[in-house]
Amino acid sequence: MRAARVLSSLFAFTLVAGFGTRAHAQAPAQVVVREGSSTTLDERYDEERKRGFELAARGDLNDAERAFGNAASLKKSLPEPRYLLGEVRRRNGKLADAAADFKAAMSLAATGKQKEFYAKALAALAVTFERMGELQQARDMWIKAVKFADDNPTGPLTADVARSRVQAIDLVFEREHVYINVRQRIQDRERIAEAAKAP
Repeated sequence: MRAARVLSSLFAFTLVAGFGTRAHAQAPAQVVVREGSSTTLDERYDEERKRGFELAARGDLNDAERAFGNAASLKKSLPEPRYLLGEVRRRNGKLADAAADFKAAMSLAATGKQKEFYAKALAALAVTFERMGELQQARDMWIKAVKFADDNPTGPLTADVARSRVQAIDLVFEREHVYINVRQRIQDRERIAEAAKAP
């Protein structure tokens, strides 16, 4: 019988975003390494990454999250596994965790000068903020994306997409502002009418 050594990943707890945020305990993701195995770190990383893609394609998001979490713990300096972990968590409704993963991927990509993953994580973070209802933060990320795309015209991110998202958010802000003003005027008129009725 082979002895097994279990490596626990860093992801013992996740934050689930829904109609409010609550802490959700999750079993730590684990990678089993057989003693005497000739499997290299790169091979284990590739296996976990591949398994994550397969599980996500089947819709098994919880196990895909664990697989990408394992990959991220095996290659802590790479932005790709954190980006992929964020994508799966976003699909699974764990928006706060996804945002944290995208921020980490951006940081790792900036350090390693990996523009492709920086651009992907930046756009994914902006979309995640939109889904969270954090429109100002989303707008800030899209503005950053416009600058990044302008500075890197051959990159994976186009400035047109980012600009259109900024415009869409600005329209939402304008409509909210108009709605608030109209509502305030209606309340003011109702108060005046009530005051006129009073003896």
